[in-house]
Amino acid sequence: MQTTHTNKCLYQVNPDQIAKNKNPVARLISASVLFAGLLATANSTYALSCSVAADSWSTGYVLNVTVTNDSASTLSEWDVKINHTQAPGVTGSWNASTSASGNTVSASNVAWNGNLRPGQSASFGYQGTHSGNFELPLCSTGSVNPSPTLAPTPAPTPSPTNTPTPTPTSVPTQAPSPTPMPTATPSPSPTPAPTVAPTPEPTQVPTPTPTPTPTPTPTPTPTPTPTPTPTPTPTPTPTPTPTPTPTSIPTDLPNGEDLVVQENDSGFCAVDGSIDSNNGGFTGSGFANTTNTNGSAISWQVKVEYAGPYQLEWRYANGSSNSRTGLVSINDSAEATVNFPTTGSWTSWTVDSAVVNLTSGLNDIVLAASKDEGLANIDSLTIMGAGISASDCDSTPLPPTPEPSASPDPSAEPSPEPSPNPTDEPTPTPSSEPTVPPADNELVGWAAMPECGPNGTTGGGNATPITVTDTASLKAAMNSSEPQVIYVSGRIKTPGNFSGRKNKTLIGINNAEIYGGSGLVVAHNVIVKNIKFSDGSNDSFGLSGSTCIWIDHCEFVDGSDGNLDIVNGTDLVTISWSRFYYTRGHGHMLATLVGNSQPLDIDIGKERITFHHNWWGAGVKSRKPRVRYGQVHLFNNYYHYTPVSGDSGDNYDIGAGFESKLLVENNYFDGSNTPVTWMSDSGTAEVVLRNNTFVNAGGTVSRGSAFTPPYSYQHLMEAADQVKESVRAEAGVQ
Repeated sequence: MQTTHTNKCLYQVNPDQIAKNKNPVARLISASVLFAGLLATANSTYALSCSVAADSWSTGYVLNVTVTNDSASTLSEWDVKINHTQAPGVTGSWNASTSASGNTVSASNVAWNGNLRPGQSASFGYQGTHSGNFELPLCSTGSVNPSPTLAPTPAPTPSPTNTPTPTPTSVPTQAPSPTPMPTATPSPSPTPAPTVAPTPEPTQVPTPTPTPTPTPTPTPTPTPTPTPTPTPTPTPTPTPTPTPTPTSIPTDLPNGEDLVVQENDSGFCAVDGSIDSNNGGFTGSGFANTTNTNGSAISWQVKVEYAGPYQLEWRYANGSSNSRTGLVSINDSAEATVNFPTTGSWTSWTVDSAVVNLTSGLNDIVLAASKDEGLANIDSLTIMGAGISASDCDSTPLPPTPEPSASPDPSAEPSPEPSPNPTDEPTPTPSSEPTVPPADNELVGWAAMPECGPNGTTGGGNATPITVTDTASLKAAMNSSEPQVIYVSGRIKTPGNFSGRKNKTLIGINNAEIYGGSGLVVAHNVIVKNIKFSDGSNDSFGLSGSTCIWIDHCEFVDGSDGNLDIVNGTDLVTISWSRFYYTRGHGHMLATLVGNSQPLDIDIGKERITFHHNWWGAGVKSRKPRVRYGQVHLFNNYYHYTPVSGDSGDNYDIGAGFESKLLVENNYFDGSNTPVTWMSDSGTAEVVLRNNTFVNAGGTVSRGSAFTPPYSYQHLMEAADQVKESVRAEAGVQ
C-alpha cells in the first residue's frame, strides 16, 4: 500500500533561534552577525513544506519524506516532526538524524543536506514496524535556521591592543576570499570565528563545519577582558569539510556550483527507453522515460575536481500507484538505492536524492530500475558540489575503474601464483595446454523459469565467442550492448562490478580466475561458468538487483567479507556445481548472504534462488547461505567444514531469516555444528527438511510448509548418501 501527504509549515526566525543552532560555529557566526548589526533578517518568515509517502505491508512500512524550502531565503538547518497514530517502531533511517518519542519521530538534517536554497529540497526516510492498520503520518512544526546574509557594513572595531596583520593563507579548494580587514589580537576562544569583511554585494556565508581551519596567527596574546563579541581573525572563510568522509569537498556551496543535467544535454548519455514530452510540468526539452522492465537504466557522465561524497538529486514524476526503485552505480560500483514514491500523476513532479562517492576525474552514473515497472519519469539530474562539469559521453573515453583498495592483510593483494587450495580438498592438476570450455550441464531451478524467457536463462546465446586475457578486454566485452559469449582465459585482475549488463555468457578457459572482487549489478540474463573468483576486497563476487542469472562450476575463494552475496532484489538465480572455501583465516569468513537487510521492500517476492550440487568447505564458518525473504531451494549440496590457519572454528550452515522460505532436501551434512538454525526471523521463517544425511552433525530446526518449487528437478536429484562422492569429484572449476 502506497500513500502520500503534503504539509506546509511557516516559521518565524528570531534571535532566540540562535541558541537552538546545533552547529557551535554557525551559532557563533549567527550571534556575531546579529550583534554587530550585519544581519537584517530577524523578522523574515520562512516556509518549509513537507511531503510524506509510505509503502506499507502487514507488519512494517518504509516512509519517504521530502522537505522543501518555499521561501525566498536560504536555510542552513531544518527539522520536522512526523506524527504517527501508533508507536513508529523505527528500525533504521537514512539522510537524517532521527529519534522517536511516543508516537512522534523527530528528524533533522545531517551535515550535507541542511543548506536549502529557495525552492531546493532534501529527502530522507526511515523504516519501522507496526501492529496493523498503518495510517500515513503527518508532518508537524519543527524549526529552520536561515543562512546568514551579510549587509555591506563596516568591519567590527578592533580591540585597543593591536597586532600586525599577517597575510591570509589562501585555501586552494575555494575561490579566493575578499581581503580581510585589519584585526585585533584574538580573544582566547577555543573556536575562532571566521573573518567578516565588507563586500560590495550581499554574500552568503557558508555553513562551517564543527572544526574550521585554524587561524594562522602566531601565539595569541590574551586580552585582559574578553570582548562581548568574538573578535575576527585574519583567517579567510574556513574550509568546509564534508561529512561523513574527511575530504576537502565543500558541503555548503554558493549558488551556481551545482550542475543540472537535462536530457539531450552534455552529460546525459543514454536511456533504455525514450525522451518524451507528452506530460506537462517538465523542464528542459522533455523527460527520460525508461521501458517498464527490471534493469532499464539511464546513464550520465560528469567530471569532478575533488574526490568524495556528492549529493545526486533527481526531479521525477510517478503517476503509478506503486513506488518505483532504482539502484545507483558509480563507475560500475553499486552505491545507493533510491526510492521514487508515487507523485499522484504523471504531471506532478518532485525530487528524491542519494549521496554517492565520486572519484576525481570522470564518473559514469547509472540509475537502473530494480522493479519490473521500470523507473519513474526522470526530468533532470542535479549534482551538488564544487568543481563539477558535464562530459561528452560520445567523445570522452571512459576512465579505468578504480582498483579495489588493498586489505590490511598483505596477502589480500594476490601474488601471480594461483591461490592455494585446502590440503584436504585437492583439485585436478592444471594442464599447461590451452583448454576448451567444459560441456554444458542442464539448467534447472529458478533461473530456468519462463519469466527469464521461453528457454530460461540463455546468456549470450549462440553469439560467436570472443576470448579475453586481461582486464581491459574483459571490461570492453562486457560493456558491449550486443549479446556476447566471452571466454575468460587465465588470471585477470578485476575490472570492478558490471552494471546494467544483459545477455552475456562468461566461460572460463585455461584455469580462468578473476581476483580482487567483482559482481553483477542490475544485470539480466547472464551465465557465468568455470571461473574462480578470489581475494575480494569486500566479496569475491556478488549479485545486486540482478535477474535471471546462472552460475555453474565456479569457485568463490577468500573474500574479505563473504564469497558470494545475493542482495537488493536479485531474483531467479541458480547456483550449481560450485565451491566455496577459504585458504587463510580472518574475522569474517562467510559464504553467501541472501537479502542484506530487513525490512527491505525490493526483496519482497524476490530472492528466489536454487542451490544444487555445491560444496561449502574449508574455512567457511557460516552463511551457507543466510536468507531473508527469499524462496530458496537447496538440494544435493555437500557441507564439510575443515579449519584453516588463523580460523576459530565452524559456526552454522544454513540460516533462516526474516520471512524466508527454505526447502532443504537430499543434502549431506558432514560434521556440521549446526546444520540449520533460525536467524532473527521473529517467527516468520519456514523451513522444510527432507531426506538429508547428517554425519556427526548438530541439531536442526524446521517449521511450516515453505514452498513447492514450480519447476522440474527430480530427474537430477541424487540420494543424499551419494552427494559426498559426486560433489567432491565434480564441483568447482573443471
